[in-house]
Amino acid sequence: MCLWWMSFATCVVAQNSHVALVVGNGHYRDLPILPNATRDARSIAHMLKRLGYQTVLVTDTTREQMLSAVARVRILAGSASQVVIYYSGHGVEIDGASLVLMSDAPKQGLIQSKHAVSVSALIGIFSDKPRQKIVMLDACRDNPLLIGGNLSGQTDRHLMAGTFLGFAAQPGGSAFDGQARIGPFARAMITELAQPAQPIEDLMRNVRLRVVTATDGQQVPWSMSSLMRPAYLSGQPKL
Repeated sequence: MCLWWMSFATCVVAQNSHVALVVGNGHYRDLPILPNATRDARSIAHMLKRLGYQTVLVTDTTREQMLSAVARVRILAGSASQVVIYYSGHGVEIDGASLVLMSDAPKQGLIQSKHAVSVSALIGIFSDKPRQKIVMLDACRDNPLLIGGNLSGQTDRHLMAGTFLGFAAQPGGSAFDGQARIGPFARAMITELAQPAQPIEDLMRNVRLRVVTATDGQQVPWSMSSLMRPAYLSGQPKL
C-alpha cells in the first residue's frame, strides 16, 4: 500500500515494475573533471527511487564496470514494461552516433572502444522484449577533442521501436555542468519529474524551456522518439 505522502503516480510506477540505470561519470583520469556529474546522477537516482523505480546507480565507471551494471539492470528488468537509462558525464557524437565516455578515457590520441559505450548498443541490449526504452543523455554532442579511433555505433536517427532518446543539448552543442551544485538539465528534470502524469514529450518540452531559460539559450535540450504508445516517468494519469 502506498503511504499518504506518496503520489498516486508513485504507486502506479511501482506496480508496473519499471527499472532504471543511472550513470554519473565526473572524475576522469585525463579528461576535464565534471564536478556536478556524479551529484546530478545521485539526485536523479534518488528521484527515480521515490517514483518507485528499481534503480541501479554507478559512478565514475570503466567500460567493464558500466557493462556489468547494464547486465544487472537487464536481469532486474525481467518482464518490466519500461527501462530508463540516465547518463551524466562526457559524451561525443561521431557521424551521427552518440557515445558516452568512461572515466579512464585518455585526453590525447585515439580513444578505443574500451573507453566508450555506444548509446545504440545500450538500447539494443534492452530491446530483447517489447518494452519502452527511455534514454536521457546529460552529455555534450560535439567532438571538441577530435576523438576518433575504432569507435562505432548506429546513428541516433535509426531508433529501435519503442524508444525515446532525450539529449541535454542540441546537435553539435554542449551540455553545461553548471555553476550551482546541480547542472541545468538535471535540475530541470527533477523539477518536472515531480509533476505527476506528464507524457514524456510534455516533460521534455518543459525541461527544454527551463534549460534554455537558465542558459540564456546556449543549451537546447533535444529529443527523438519511436514510441508506440504514451510513456510516463512519474506515473500514468488516473482513469
